[in-house]
Amino acid sequence: MVQWQDSDTFHFDGLLRPGDLVACGQACAEPAALAQQLVQFGHTCGFDFSVFLGAVYSSTFANAPQNMRFLSYGAIGTAGQLADRGALRILPER
Repeated sequence: MVQWQDSDTFHFDGLLRPGDLVACGQACAEPAALAQQLVQFGHTCGFDFSVFLGAVYSSTFANAPQNMRFLSYGAIGTAGQLADRGALRILPER
């Protein structure tokens, strides 16, 4: 059974494990509150995990910790900043 939670009470603790991959919505569909919580979780979790991004038009991931690895099909929008600092792996898909 699905249990709904408000984004204010949702926590990633116990859901993510080392090496997990999180897919994040793109462009205007980015779940901003959850993405911000994911960055906060990254600062405190103590392990590496990855985030797949599409086009990013917010500054949510600008201060992401080094243990968060980013993957995308392109450095679109502010994902370009992640690419500039070497934090974004671009997948060579066609």
